[in-house]
Amino acid sequence: MHDEISTPEMPCSEPPVTDEEWEDHLETRRKLNLRRIIAFEMDDELYGADIAEVAEILDMAPIMPLPNVPEFVLGVANLRGTILPVIDLRIRFGLSLRSFDDNSRIIVLTAGQFLVGIVVDRLWELLRLDQEGFQPPPPDVAKIDAEYFKEVTQVKGRMLIVLDINRLLFETSKKLTGEGQL
Repeated sequence: MHDEISTPEMPCSEPPVTDEEWEDHLETRRKLNLRRIIAFEMDDELYGADIAEVAEILDMAPIMPLPNVPEFVLGVANLRGTILPVIDLRIRFGLSLRSFDDNSRIIVLTAGQFLVGIVVDRLWELLRLDQEGFQPPPPDVAKIDAEYFKEVTQVKGRMLIVLDINRLLFETSKKLTGEGQL
């Protein structure tokens, strides 16, 4: 003969979760897993940088040319008293040349204490994307060298190429100084 063991009903400290509350909880978790990317266009391709690597975005500003620098270095701009080196990503990546227009922007990137401005054709938008949608870039996915890609994802039917900003700034610094020191 088996004795049945009964356990008294334990009062739950929290009321049951409703479907709406569960959906809100899932939405909150999803929002916490989002990456914020600044997306921009160059040569009809969509590129991006993690928002943490972007200090600010500027309209085109006067750029003072410098002698004896690589061709992709347009010169320096004055950013509220800070000298900002400015590079043209079209030249840096070997894309076709294009004159600047009202859509052109300077995106100020940061790596530690180092700031550099990159000129892009057009700012696209600030995106909030699910981290799970990103994947390593396949070879030959864009017109530029894949060493500067970090990841890719699909956005509104387009391929977004997230740039490896640290590598880009390191390689640019190396070309500028011959040392590779940021």
